[in-house]
Parts: sequence; structure tokens; C-alpha cells
Amino acid sequence: MPNEQEEILDIVDANDSVIGQIPRTEYYRTDTKPGYVRAVNLFLINSSGKIWVPRRAASQKIKPNALDFSAGGHVSAGETYELSMLREAEEELGIKINPDELRNLGRLVPEDSPGRHYYFCECFAYYSDEAPHYTEQEFSGHEWLLPEELLAKIESGEDAKESIKDALKLLMDYQAERIGN
Repeated sequence: MPNEQEEILDIVDANDSVIGQIPRTEYYRTDTKPGYVRAVNLFLINSSGKIWVPRRAASQKIKPNALDFSAGGHVSAGETYELSMLREAEEELGIKINPDELRNLGRLVPEDSPGRHYYFCECFAYYSDEAPHYTEQEFSGHEWLLPEELLAKIESGEDAKESIKDALKLLMDYQAERIGN
């Protein structure tokens, strides 16, 4: 039973082409997915190269108490990846990002193996020393970590969003390319 605020998502095929729409809760209610959905994730990075890494609130349905991206969410129906990321950053962190300051790190594609994501995800970086303002409904705390420190925490068994390791690889490749040029 969708409520008035129910988020509608585009359903996309294996080529990320829109093939329909579905309420978010309906998409996640079934194991038989009608296609894929779209998502965005952001790493907020300070001038020391550290990522602002929040811990998800205990009340979160998915991955409670886990390490998370700085911001992220689903791409609403008809929305672009970039516009979705700008909206999510403002909603979750209170940060209004100028589109020219958003860096696209690359795309993660769906993987149909157990425990993996069923969505196309554009990953972004935003460079700022401004600490975001978050709500306790979303996150219970945060810390600033170098990409290598975050990866080490995850590899030592710290619970984290399932695609964060793949996104960290995109970030490290992006940073290495910037240094090389």
C-alpha cells in the first residue's frame, strides 16, 4: 500500500534503458525483479584526502549500524543521475552542490549474485572541508577516513554497504588518473 510520498523508480533493462516504472516499496518487496533500478552514491572528500564516512542509524532497514557512503539514494523516475545526486546531497547532508563541482567517478553495473546490488549506480565525489549536517534518522555518527583506511576497516570485517568497496576502487582510479595528468 503505497503512501502519498511513495517514491516512483524507473525500471531499466541490462543496457540502462527505461522499460517501465514501479513504486520503490513494490520493487523491493519481491525477489523476482522486473528489471533494474538506478542509484547514486557520493564520497565527500576534504583537502586532506579523507572521506566523510557516516555510520547508518540502528533504525535503518538495510545495513543498520554499517559504514556508508557520504550520501546516496535512488534515482527517481525521470531524473538524471546527476540531478539525483545533487538532490540527495541536499536532503541527506544539507549541502547544496554546484553541478560543476560534482565529479563523476564512474558507474557500477548490476550483479545478479546473492548479496550484490540490483541497480546501476553512478558514483560521485565532492571536494569540500565543510562538515555536513545530517539527521540522526539517517546516521548515528561519522568519521573522516583515507580511502585506504576505509578499505582496511571493511576488509577487517566492519559491516558496510555492499557496493562501497567497488566504489572505492573507482575513487582511487579517478585520483590516480588526476595525479598522472
